[in-house]
Amino acid sequence: MKYTILICIALPAFLFSCSKDNDPSPKCDAPVIPEEPTINEDFSVPTAEGTYWVYEYHSIDSLGSRTPIFEPDTVTLLGDTVINGLSYQMYDRLNFLGSEGISFRRTTLGTVYNELGDQIYSTNQFNFFYNIETIEYPLDEYLNISHIMKDKRDQVVSVPFGVYNCIDREVWHSYDGFPEMNSCGNTELIFHCYLADGIGEVKYTAAFIGQFINSCTIIEKSLIEFYEP
Repeated sequence: MKYTILICIALPAFLFSCSKDNDPSPKCDAPVIPEEPTINEDFSVPTAEGTYWVYEYHSIDSLGSRTPIFEPDTVTLLGDTVINGLSYQMYDRLNFLGSEGISFRRTTLGTVYNELGDQIYSTNQFNFFYNIETIEYPLDEYLNISHIMKDKRDQVVSVPFGVYNCIDREVWHSYDGFPEMNSCGNTELIFHCYLADGIGEVKYTAAFIGQFINSCTIIEKSLIEFYEP
């Protein structure tokens, strides 16, 4: 059976986003306006060529049981490059499927962008919804996706490599027309992407959407090794 995987690096979007069509009646609820963004400057991400991260995967069922899955992911910072006159960091990722891919990131005033100019996350602006995405399916079904950064450094995030105080990029998913997304009664699906000062991503949650709907199973990726020259 073919599943769609929703991961931490999904395109940025807006909470309970509505269709951008000219239809005057929105196909979803209006978003809740959050508090004003807060600014924090004390967060950094690695920039040294040769830095690498290794991650392991577990599936987690509705009872909290954890099962190891996939092979570890390795992400390596290859160095800097220039795209359209702008400097980017270039990353090589060997993923759990055994395939290799290159990605690019640029940081400006604490906000991280990809090579297309999409905002990936912010390290210093929180409680602020950014961008918007609504995906239309047959039978007038709509998947709404939104991103918001949360400062959760008053909490502890534990992974095999260590314990960290993190910021969190929450990614919210909801379906128009469905009171519940799965048999567990979830009305929305919230993924987390935890980033630690001086390291970057240490944990995220994701899901094969078919498994989440049918059995409430999510996937967790955790840092098991980190090296910075």
